[in-house]
Amino acid sequence: MIAAGTALTTISIILLAFFSLFSPNHQLRLDRLRPVKSLN
Repeated sequence: MIAAGTALTTISIILLAFFSLFSPNHQLRLDRLRPVKSLN
């Protein structure tokens, strides 16, 4: 049960990231990416 929940959550996160980063024409939306702030 825990493994199924983990798998479903992982797939959901991947799909959400895909739909937010790519347009309907499958072009990468670079304007949606942001730089990672350094921890230093």
